[in-house]
Amino acid sequence: MTMGTVAAVLILALVAVFFSSRASLESRSRELLQQVLQDYPELIDCLERLPSLEPRVLNFFVKKEKEEFFKKEFNRIFGDKFMLITKEEALRRELFGDGKYHKEFLGMLGNYIAIATGDTSIYFTDERWAAMHGSLTEDEMYIPLIVFK
Repeated sequence: MTMGTVAAVLILALVAVFFSSRASLESRSRELLQQVLQDYPELIDCLERLPSLEPRVLNFFVKKEKEEFFKKEFNRIFGDKFMLITKEEALRRELFGDGKYHKEFLGMLGNYIAIATGDTSIYFTDERWAAMHGSLTEDEMYIPLIVFK
């Protein structure tokens, strides 16, 4: 076998591993417990607008006068499935990078971020996602990287 053939076989093997890993994330997303935010009007009432980002990492814009109620109620309902942190804490932990943000980035963040810690997704539209990777679970934090010369 020539070096070129060996390289081609290795690349094909890596591609197969990559796609099989992605497929497992995609099929795993169908096993997640799916919640719909609109089923919780007491939480919706606290929001200035619907959240953004994705169903496993939600960016909430909470009305100032509703913050205490929102934190208490969200943690009562989802506290064992999501970690709710403030925007300031997310920035301090560098969850969005090392602080060299686009000039408009900070204005796009709400005042609370909810990060999945288990098998629950909170949808805020009728759209369902085929795959997600925004939570703190090991399956979603580690994504295969293929590097070759």
